[in-house]
Amino acid sequence: MLYKLLKSVIVLSLFIPVFMWISKLSDINVAQAEHYVKTTAKSVQSDVQDRYESIKRTINTVNSQGIDVSNNNGKIVWSDIKGVDFAIIKATGGHTFVDPMFKSNWEGAKSLGIKRGAYHFYYASDDPISQSRNFLDTVGDLREFDLPAIVDVEILDHADEQLLMYGLTHFLEILEKKTKKIPIIYSDLSFYKSYLMSDKLKKYPIWIADYEKIDLKDLQKQIPNRDIVMWQYTSKGKITGIDGFVDRSIFYGDIDSFIKKSNIGK
Repeated sequence: MLYKLLKSVIVLSLFIPVFMWISKLSDINVAQAEHYVKTTAKSVQSDVQDRYESIKRTINTVNSQGIDVSNNNGKIVWSDIKGVDFAIIKATGGHTFVDPMFKSNWEGAKSLGIKRGAYHFYYASDDPISQSRNFLDTVGDLREFDLPAIVDVEILDHADEQLLMYGLTHFLEILEKKTKKIPIIYSDLSFYKSYLMSDKLKKYPIWIADYEKIDLKDLQKQIPNRDIVMWQYTSKGKITGIDGFVDRSIFYGDIDSFIKKSNIGK
């Protein structure tokens, strides 16, 4: 009995250093993990800060800063909004949807005396003619100093690239003819590069949404030979007069000159 007890003590004593090593290793791993998390968090925070500092410098060198809004932003107190040069307002989507806040937002932007533009959310599976009719009936005549009509294209909507291109080009041609302005295409960078690089769309200025790039040069490298006129750089903007977040964009160049060049036959 004594022999067995001594044997157990000896065996246990041999494993004590191993247990201590494992415990120490565990402490080291935890410390390394904590260090990694802190370092990564600092790196991400630094990258975000660098990005916004770059965007601030960009904003300081251009004249026009804007927002785009829809019914998702609720009731906007337009009289409280400051520091905005233009507003892009959702009008319609597909062949039936009309944004319930369009009329009040359209008039609200007008009351501020800022540039305004109306956009349509395009569904590739819907008939382009009925979609154009929905948009034009809702918006009415665009003034000479309004921004051109904007088409938001960011989903395939169960269609393929061929159907998307066929319908979209037809839709844009109708808008151009009826409004006498060359429309703008809005899309996120990834979708544009995947589906909208056709030369058939090359004539249309583009408004790109991308929340990672730091300036226009960085963005332009992704889609060379395309005229990027606006950049939506965040969906987390904050502005007096709007509850919650709002999309913020920068317009590059002289917005008045752009609108003038967009007008055709006027």
